[in-house]
Amino acid sequence: MLFLFLVALLAVGVRWGVGVQQFSKAQEEIRLHRFAQADSRLARLAYLNAKRGEVAFYRARVAWMQGDSVACEQQLKLAASQGFASNLLEEERRLMLARSGSAKRLFPMFEAIVRRHRNDEAAVFEAFVIGFMGEGNFGQANVILEVWTQAAPDDPRPSYWRGTMFATRAQDEEARREYRKSLRIEPKMDVCRLSLADSLYRSGLYRSAATNYRQALSADSNDLTVKLSLASCLLKLAEVKEAAALLANVQIDHPTDLSVRRVLADLADAEGNATDMIEHSGFILQCLPTDLEANYLIASALHSLGDSETSLQYFDAFEKAQRKSESAKILEESYRKKPSADVAAAVAKLYLEIDLNQAVKWILLGLAEEPNRPDLKVLMEQYLKRSSVSSVASSLNRLQPE
Repeated sequence: MLFLFLVALLAVGVRWGVGVQQFSKAQEEIRLHRFAQADSRLARLAYLNAKRGEVAFYRARVAWMQGDSVACEQQLKLAASQGFASNLLEEERRLMLARSGSAKRLFPMFEAIVRRHRNDEAAVFEAFVIGFMGEGNFGQANVILEVWTQAAPDDPRPSYWRGTMFATRAQDEEARREYRKSLRIEPKMDVCRLSLADSLYRSGLYRSAATNYRQALSADSNDLTVKLSLASCLLKLAEVKEAAALLANVQIDHPTDLSVRRVLADLADAEGNATDMIEHSGFILQCLPTDLEANYLIASALHSLGDSETSLQYFDAFEKAQRKSESAKILEESYRKKPSADVAAAVAKLYLEIDLNQAVKWILLGLAEEPNRPDLKVLMEQYLKRSSVSSVASSLNRLQPE
């Protein structure tokens, strides 16, 4: 009996030790913005009945950091049911509100909240930085970033967020400087490497962008957004075979994703496969009849197959879309000289008919200028209706204005 008791005690001890180790890893994943991995690890810990209250508390944090207030509230209630400290739950709820659009309203409490988070200041800094950025108040966000940098000079996140602010203002060179600074502190911060790669791509530095996309993909080989970005980069570099290998089975897994169809259409164009160009571009045109690139690709494919009459119809649609694109470019130049929500809204409205990726960039730029502007909110609703669920998620998480 004593032997069995000792074996059981040893098993409990091992299980407890594994739980502590896994919990520590989850906290590090949250710090590095590896939210999917962190939430999966925490879910496994909850299944093992290890620190369920604390697990729910940190799952709530993962939720609000991704902007999911509903999931956050669910986890906070679960943590409360497990007897987790109510004062800590209320503090976390304040951080959720600050991150979700109430940063200005809660800012008078900022110093007091920081003091109450003596061992967890970064969560407070990050919530208010994201909140102020979402409200378009980049000046106040930068003030908090300076305080954060002084409090934790070895934390990679202040430089990451500073880089994101620069990227949002189309200052890519300054953004890359901050992203690289963040990666020097923490090379494993994949979200920062991905942002750096995006900035390099926007600037036409495809070789360097591909290197960083590959590194980001090595950390999560199933990340669709990174996979599509790398494939687009490889096509720019005329590395068609590698792009084709990367995109194998992507359509099967994501048959209705417009971002997938767009990259597959580009691949078909690079391979000279007119049939696939028509299939993928045609799918895009079912959702976006005036899409600039899709009209051009399908017109070119039909022309190569000898269907000149139908080809001319698509070329005509392409020319109409191109005129809208040229008008948008003129307005973009006006915006760069004097940024305003009026101009951003006008650009977004033009792009909404021909290029959804550009449309959401300009909607976000306009909302940064005037967060509560009604016509921009309407444009965002129209964008969401026209986009597939997965492409919307990736756009809102990653796209920055060019």
